[in-house]
Amino acid sequence: MMYDIYNLALSNLPKLQIRYEECRCYVDDICLQNFENHLREKGEVTVATFSGFAFQNIADGRLYCSGRDVDKEGRQRELILSNILQKGAYLNAYERFDSEEERVAHFSKFKGERATFDTTFTEGQKFKYLNFNNGQLGIPAFGDFTLAFPLSHFEEKNLVFVKYNSLIRKEKGQTQCLYFTENNEAISLQILAQDLSTLEHFIPLIVLKRKEDLAKGTDIDYNLLVLKPFGDASNKHRDYVEVITWQEVKIQTGVRLRAEKERFQALIDAIMTPTVALGAEIRNITELQTLISSYETNNQLTTELV
Repeated sequence: MMYDIYNLALSNLPKLQIRYEECRCYVDDICLQNFENHLREKGEVTVATFSGFAFQNIADGRLYCSGRDVDKEGRQRELILSNILQKGAYLNAYERFDSEEERVAHFSKFKGERATFDTTFTEGQKFKYLNFNNGQLGIPAFGDFTLAFPLSHFEEKNLVFVKYNSLIRKEKGQTQCLYFTENNEAISLQILAQDLSTLEHFIPLIVLKRKEDLAKGTDIDYNLLVLKPFGDASNKHRDYVEVITWQEVKIQTGVRLRAEKERFQALIDAIMTPTVALGAEIRNITELQTLISSYETNNQLTTELV
């Protein structure tokens, strides 16, 4: 039997509201109001994309190649940002790859769990996994560029929020996933359902996730609460609220492309003053910049350097 994940999120609303009202007694009213205003004002959906050659290593403002475009097995990795811009939309693995072998390679160590999750829900093979953000770069472990999409681009019935990454482990080092039954054989719908919200009611879910932090007082970095580090601030993996959508995610007016200012400048410098070290990759870097520029010219994309 396959399930409708949107209906699961909708059915969680009464329980979500009860837990949220209980939370209001626990968190300072001013702090809570400020955080909710922040989420409404800054809320967006993002995906961090791999740029291959572009930002392999930066030192003293210069670009150096370190072979990041080849994985441990020596296979060429896709230049995901280029692919997205060429397609004009962010596609999932079922849409991007023609063969099951390519999809399995893409899912890597989570291939079994991802297949189980996607086949549990009616729109599963259309699922695109992104994360909630608030004007930041995104999750650096997933790529050097961040594509940010306004919440207004998404239809209410084509999107849900998940309190945690859908494939997150129960504890560090374990293979057991939070939203799965024993041995990751199936989805634990009861556990997953209580961590779901719709687009209309996503703020209570995020507040509940961060209530312990919010209860500490008014001097809080709300940016940090949205993409919170695991363990310490130097850890690149972030504890984020996942967003799942099954509609098209197009590159169109209102979409923003973010990158670190120093890294992006090194990319431009490499184009302007090519070196022997970069070799044939200069052509690819130039093509990527040309793609970005064409979207900017058509007002479909705005580049932000941070």
